[in-house]
Amino acid sequence: FDYDCTPGKQPAGLSPWFQVPRISGDRWRIVFGHWSYAGAWQKGAHVALDSGCVYGEKMTMARIDLAQAVLYQTACQQD
Repeated sequence: FDYDCTPGKQPAGLSPWFQVPRISGDRWRIVFGHWSYAGAWQKGAHVALDSGCVYGEKMTMARIDLAQAVLYQTACQQD
């Protein structure tokens, strides 16, 4: 909890939780956000949605009722 950086730039011996191997046969899709450094992406059963809207970047949404999630982005309104 002491590190807040882009995945892949963490100190040796640490890994983002979503890079930990999953249990064989696990079929759950995991949709998460609140880590803008990770960005919006999809890999396997993981869907990351935080694309930095609060920082003036994009808002990311996902359609997750399909076999493969579909990500959509739109500009964020600035105050």
